[in-house]
Amino acid sequence: MSWTVASSPSFKGEVGSTMLTLSPRRIPSTSLLASPSRRQKTPSPQKPLLIGVFSPSKVSPLQSKLKAADGAHRGKPSAHVHHVQSGTAENSGPEQACPSLSIFSDAPISLCSVNSVSNHLFQKVDIWPSTVPLPLATSYPRDIELPFSLMDSRHRMRGPNAEEATMIMEIFPTAHTIQVSPPFLTVVCTSIPKIPLPTSIAGIPCVFTDNENVMSDLQGIDCRGPHMLSDREYPLFELPPFADRVEILRELMSAGATEIGWLGTRWVIMVENPDEETQTKLPRTIANLVVSYIPEEKHHKHSLRRKSPEKYLLDNSDYYPYLHGGMMISDGTIFSTSGIPVRHPDDPDASYFTVSKHAFVHSSTVVHPSPAVGHVLGKIANIVVGGTDIALCRVEDDSLRYATESFAGPRGTIKFTGLARSQESYLGQRLYFDSPFTGLAEGYCTGQGCRRIPSDVPGEAWRFVEVIWTDIQRDGIIDPMNGCCGSPIWDAEGKVHAFFHYFNDSSTRSFCPTPDALIDLGYELSAF
Repeated sequence: MSWTVASSPSFKGEVGSTMLTLSPRRIPSTSLLASPSRRQKTPSPQKPLLIGVFSPSKVSPLQSKLKAADGAHRGKPSAHVHHVQSGTAENSGPEQACPSLSIFSDAPISLCSVNSVSNHLFQKVDIWPSTVPLPLATSYPRDIELPFSLMDSRHRMRGPNAEEATMIMEIFPTAHTIQVSPPFLTVVCTSIPKIPLPTSIAGIPCVFTDNENVMSDLQGIDCRGPHMLSDREYPLFELPPFADRVEILRELMSAGATEIGWLGTRWVIMVENPDEETQTKLPRTIANLVVSYIPEEKHHKHSLRRKSPEKYLLDNSDYYPYLHGGMMISDGTIFSTSGIPVRHPDDPDASYFTVSKHAFVHSSTVVHPSPAVGHVLGKIANIVVGGTDIALCRVEDDSLRYATESFAGPRGTIKFTGLARSQESYLGQRLYFDSPFTGLAEGYCTGQGCRRIPSDVPGEAWRFVEVIWTDIQRDGIIDPMNGCCGSPIWDAEGKVHAFFHYFNDSSTRSFCPTPDALIDLGYELSAF
């Protein structure tokens, strides 16, 4: 079911938004006594990322017109498109409007306005052929910045109008459809260019497909059950309260739901072992926003066994006694990644740093960087962090120093500035993480989830955990990323939004618990 419609004129595009660019590679140390702010070994498998801003070499009349606009909303359509007011997801025939656009004298353009639920934020634009064909590029930059932005200052996405879509078409000659369905802008091509492609266009993440019926791996299967919570309304692109999402998930667990994801304008439900009745059991709308479901796929917790493939170059350097996030740690059998240092105000003499709980099943002793070197840092504390897979290592070595930072990018050491609650994350947010198995990597927040976790508390069947979904595969990192579990994930300001946990084997989605449970327990970011 297509539910994207014409863009709202109240959404203003932002021009020339700044973007933090971090290098995916490390500069190897020239000294054995290197500061821990530089890696002594450059991790691989990594591919060099293309960095830059795309500027078409040929300035078309469209670009001249956009650049000449002074203070006006550059996403304002120049054609009249019929908007359909709708508050239901019931199927009905799409209404179409096929205007003639005077600025295009020889290009057939059609705008399709399709019924939606509660809003008309988005627009699907089919343009064929491109008005200004460009030769196929040999490579594209990682981020394509244009004179307009498809995300506003409140982190709300919108769809491109005809002029903006045409500008995108000029960049990808084989493209014939542009569609925004949060969190992605999807470029549909007759054939996908077999060269490195960008990961964002006009400020939002992008994906490429040659099948316009499959826009992304988060599209899901449309649900057809009764409406749910029709008397509620949640603001678009604002994460609903955690308690409400837990309530919804509890209600849907009888239909096999294991997690409910918020994608800004719609819901996605993860379902365990769906059958032919699942589609009619799950509600078609929740709080008047459409719902789809995705089968719960096999996931893999990416901690690395002691014997690692020879093709991987891992940073197993010994940085003791100066440690921080992104370094190799082990329980003697499984390798994982060190997290962030924290303290509790009620116990200021105790020092902790975060680790991935499932990576310490063979021993509670935490060593760096490996059993062969074996600096014993401490032991896993008996502290329950809400079923999140976040565990705390209580430091027992008085010589250890642990900084609130990760390895350095081209602008210097990356400093962590605090812990972010789930409400501070948003769709399309650019996120970063660093591990000894990948080096520095970039990705995006593609969803915000509430997931059920089996509880080990007597009398309690389930715990419910805040997670974010991230997509970092298209940043040149080769999935699976064994050993990354525990890596902090942070934003451009250095706030930690999550900790890497696992990703689905047949998907690009990584599921990462947020620091909310740590914050609720009273822990604070603190170097020692």
